[in-house]
Amino acid sequence: MAKGKKNEHQGNTRRKGEGSMYDKIMRENLREIFLPIIADRLPFNITRISPLPDKQASTVLRETDSFMLVETDSADEPQLILHLEFERGSDPEMIYRMSEHHGIELRKYQLPIR
Repeated sequence: MAKGKKNEHQGNTRRKGEGSMYDKIMRENLREIFLPIIADRLPFNITRISPLPDKQASTVLRETDSFMLVETDSADEPQLILHLEFERGSDPEMIYRMSEHHGIELRKYQLPIR
């Protein structure tokens, strides 16, 4: 394999500045060890697997209608984030936008979102 080329069977396992040798070992053994175990527990057969790029952009600017910190008298959930979005009609892309919003807020505040 040429230097810098991605091994299509294992994904990108040759990275500069590896964060952890453990992560590298896991990536290198993903197909041979972990995928067969996972596939055995799925209610369908996997017909093909293709690695996706494993670098994600981290600068995303999103505007929401309303995220509010809510404090409650509940012992189980003393704080939570209330997220409200208002739409004029049905939007099939809304589930993806909500997932983006929630991922960003979950990472930042580490509180349940309702």
